[in-house]
Amino acid sequence: MSISILESIPLCDAASRLMELAAEVVPGSEKLLTKNGTAVVAFVDARKLDAYHALERRYRRSLLLLAVAEEGTTTH
Repeated sequence: MSISILESIPLCDAASRLMELAAEVVPGSEKLLTKNGTAVVAFVDARKLDAYHALERRYRRSLLLLAVAEEGTTTH
């Protein structure tokens, strides 16, 4: 499966195109909605979101340890 580059769309434009944007979000395609040039939300295929959540659950402890290491603190 090829992964496409996120398409950035201003949030104010997305409101009027919601159904169109939802139809375009298919596996391998994502939409990044922005406000004043800053990313605020992303549209992803629901199946891909489920996969992201499964990965997050699987690697939660490792992700927490990495976050702690990046902050330079230790846990007890």
